Amino acid sequence: MMMEIAVLIVTGTPEIVRLIDNLASLSWFGFSRVLETEADLRALRMVIAAGYDPSGGAALFDRLDEIAQRRRGRTHWLDTHPGFQDRIAGLRQELARIAARGEPLRVISQHFREETDGIAVTVRRVVRLSEAVLVDIEVENTRRDAVRILTVNAALEVGSAEYGLRLRQTTFDGQVPAGSTVRSTLAFHRPPEAVRKATLSLTVLLPGDESRPLLLDVLL
Repeated sequence: MMMEIAVLIVTGTPEIVRLIDNLASLSWFGFSRVLETEADLRALRMVIAAGYDPSGGAALFDRLDEIAQRRRGRTHWLDTHPGFQDRIAGLRQELARIAARGEPLRVISQHFREETDGIAVTVRRVVRLSEAVLVDIEVENTRRDAVRILTVNAALEVGSAEYGLRLRQTTFDGQVPAGSTVRSTLAFHRPPEAVRKATLSLTVLLPGDESRPLLLDVLL
């Protein structure tokens, strides 16, 4: 039998040519599905880094599956691409792994700036983690004397006291020398998933025990 198959391959009969072509195609299906899955996960990380909601990928595939009338939900052995529901499951599993490792679930660059009496505070970046929100700020002091930022009373307010988030941790001791710029990170407990905007509340202490409130918008 093996000799007969060998003779057919050597002679190149049309049936054998088609058989070899089909076998090659079948081997490629699995390989291409792996590539598609890798592309999905790479795209997920790009979405996170760009500041977009990473859950949108799963919503997109669910919508495509709906348009296809749920005919491509699961992967068929002849499919060149994973089924939509399998892709959704893969994205959600990867998000869970990212959260478990404490990696960012969303990174949002921004440039909200407020000034008072020679002090300017700018929100540079917000990073959403599974258990916290990190707010990177920059404090510029153009005065001739040092000032202090009261971070102990820092809060994220979301239109209602129900969602007021007190400061959890900070890399900032609050001191801003004259003519300097200080960068710091403020960590807050993570707000509900639906919350996408908040107000950062800070207090600037000036010489002579004067104080100035600063309120900055923050996109979450």
